[in-house]
Amino acid sequence: MSGPFRRIAILVVGRGMQILAALATIRIATSLMSPSQVGSVNQITALSALLYAMFITPVSYYVGRGLLDWHDAGLLTRRVRGFIRYVAIVSVLGALAVFMLKLAVDIVPSVSVPWVSLLVAIYLLAFSIHTVAGTGLVIFGRQAAYAIFINAASWAGLGVAVLFFWQTARPEMWLLGIYGGFVFSSCLYALSAHFRPPHGSRTETGHEDHVPFTYKKVFAFAWPMAIVYGLSWVQLQSYRFVLEDVAGLVSVGLFFAAHAVCAAPMQTFQTMFNEFYSQTLYRKLKGGSRGEQAGAWNAYAEAYIPAVILFGAFLAGCGPYLAKILLGPEFQVVAAILIWPALVETLRAIATSVDTMGIVKVDMRVNLVPAIVGAICAPWLIYALAGENPLVGTGVALSLAGLAGLIVVIPISYRVLPIRWPAKRIILALLAGLPMVIVGNIASRSAEAVTWADALIALLAGAVYLLVAQYLLARKWLRKMPA
Repeated sequence: MSGPFRRIAILVVGRGMQILAALATIRIATSLMSPSQVGSVNQITALSALLYAMFITPVSYYVGRGLLDWHDAGLLTRRVRGFIRYVAIVSVLGALAVFMLKLAVDIVPSVSVPWVSLLVAIYLLAFSIHTVAGTGLVIFGRQAAYAIFINAASWAGLGVAVLFFWQTARPEMWLLGIYGGFVFSSCLYALSAHFRPPHGSRTETGHEDHVPFTYKKVFAFAWPMAIVYGLSWVQLQSYRFVLEDVAGLVSVGLFFAAHAVCAAPMQTFQTMFNEFYSQTLYRKLKGGSRGEQAGAWNAYAEAYIPAVILFGAFLAGCGPYLAKILLGPEFQVVAAILIWPALVETLRAIATSVDTMGIVKVDMRVNLVPAIVGAICAPWLIYALAGENPLVGTGVALSLAGLAGLIVVIPISYRVLPIRWPAKRIILALLAGLPMVIVGNIASRSAEAVTWADALIALLAGAVYLLVAQYLLARKWLRKMPA
């Protein structure tokens, strides 16, 4: 098997196992827990995600951007240890901040103050190490080790979560198990030697360090991203608190379940694509000029955006069938509105191509204006639209907010780099994806009751169509990938 297709095969198997764990987690969680318990779990997750997005994600991206340079300069171990020290400090301070916030405002009322603080600290520390270690394994070409690494976290976390919840029936114990999976994978990373660069590569201590790991450089890169990701959290995750105020915690749990049916597959697909492409992208960027940076982003966008659109169409058309398989009985009511979470996730995934542009430039300010627009629109639209129909209203609100941010960023992007958006390939992807959306929704609405057999047949047919369409759109750029 040739190089690119071997890497694809390893990532597909590894990510396939991980997405199976993620989907099993959704099914088991919605079968064991009530909508209100699911709502509480996801409010804690949202708090953890906010702190992670603002204070750790920007630095972890900078670390990922610098791994190859630091290896060549003989600085890799020192830089990674410095990142882990930073994460430990942020974890302690983040837990203290959440402790004080919960004392002042009774967020997540069904879970005690110490438990919320402890879970936030565990997530920040363990998930940070898990993420950067995984990035390094991919960039240094260790796809097989990476596949083992990510699945250790997913399956161990799910197993422990089920065990803890059966014993206590408490939402915080479920999360303790899930986060325990990240602790396990982080320990596995610390005990293994798989993070090493490939055999035969040389360490050149005199090599120029193109990505210096100084406070000034990291802060200059990180502060716009911290603001952008904080605003993105407001756009995409603040509904877990806004919707509670509008319609109650049950609606939060129901909409999260609907969103998770689309978000888990889309985020896994998106991550798998970027893992496959990241080695090519970062090597093109290494010491590149402005024109070379634009060319690297153009090639990435031509491959990435059509692939995301096609996958989003699959989710929009097959959503009701996914709900039948992935959600427990109390959550089946959300099947009819899954086209909206699918649209939300597709717009979000497309928007992350602009994040990649910021990483290309090592300057995240390009993302500020669209993030501000999305953060303003989403909560306001939820308050305006979710009163009559909380689930549909929230889906429409988040979709409109995502579309507004994307419209705003396009003219800004042309001023940042001499790039081109792949309009022709976007149109082709939309045309190829439209039959999945139309046929899937007509079939699901015309059926009196969707059975498991109906769902499996529909998903298999949709998957075959998706794979053929993806290959036809991707074959040109796949041939250009290095062996």
